[in-house]
Amino acid sequence: MHSLFSDWLRESGLDLQNRPLAEWWQALEEYCSTTTRATLLVLLRFAVIRTSSEADVPEGFREAIKAKDSGFSMRGNVFEVQQLARVAVRTLFEGAGVSEERAHAAALGLICGSFGRDNGNVYREHVQRASEFLAKAADELRIRDETNLPSDARDIAKSLSESPDVNKLKALLASLVPGMVSTLNDLTRRLVLQEEELNMLWWTFGEQSRDLKVAFRDLSPGQAAVLAAKELADLTAFPPGPVSFEGILCRALAADSLDQKMRLEDVINSLDSKWRTSLAEPLSSLGDALTILPVHLMIKKSVETSSKKAWPVLFRAVCDVSTALKASPRAISSQFYYERMFVKSLEYID
Repeated sequence: MHSLFSDWLRESGLDLQNRPLAEWWQALEEYCSTTTRATLLVLLRFAVIRTSSEADVPEGFREAIKAKDSGFSMRGNVFEVQQLARVAVRTLFEGAGVSEERAHAAALGLICGSFGRDNGNVYREHVQRASEFLAKAADELRIRDETNLPSDARDIAKSLSESPDVNKLKALLASLVPGMVSTLNDLTRRLVLQEEELNMLWWTFGEQSRDLKVAFRDLSPGQAAVLAAKELADLTAFPPGPVSFEGILCRALAADSLDQKMRLEDVINSLDSKWRTSLAEPLSSLGDALTILPVHLMIKKSVETSSKKAWPVLFRAVCDVSTALKASPRAISSQFYYERMFVKSLEYID
């Protein structure tokens, strides 16, 4: 059990007197051990929304806790269940035995869901930890370790050249192949990441949108913020992306507009309509989970009506983030990059 588990719950406002915390923690671990793409999306949606209801509680989540704590209520405790769900998300990127792919998606989803919402200090602490986890994961993914064949590879190769015995050759090859495959996989990943770096470098110096074929300086600050994030994400080989992504995005944006505040509604309306439509089409598969990705959801709602004044009403009906929220191009671009990385991370989860 995490040493801060009781602190998180208490600081969230729960009364922990006579509550079986060890059993609750065990229930969260067991629930998270069977997480799939579908259950992760439902769990994240429940964890990030500001005001939740009985209908938002993930199927099987209460039941998992009830199986360990027979006295756990099965209704009327949505707030309590939501606090436990937020801890469950954190265990997905901090706990042992969780796949790297699920960990990346959980951390990215928690960060994405924090945009435009104030879910309290404990939630912010979870988001901070998620950011630290992703930064470490990004560094580890891109570390250039020295790649060598197994230490006995040369001896095996010498024996292969000297041995006429077919059976002995098979035995020697059997011991050599796993190391060679592992080395080839490492080299392949390194080549992919090197190509990623080169593509990002040329894109940064080109200072032009790949999607719209215009210079970023000719776009409004809001347009440039969203487009730059989307295009940098397109160039990213694997989630969670490089630690330096924010610096790269800032290079693509006009320096004098980085911290200029603008309404999200105006930013979405400034985007090219055909570009918005092409981006929105694949999002339908996420269903209600789009609440995790407020900027994506705004784009999707903006193409469901021809009126620039009507789509915010549609958006407010399904999401608790305000379209009138003012944010800087720096913040909008970082948020949209995180959202794109979250969408990409789901491709690695069954």
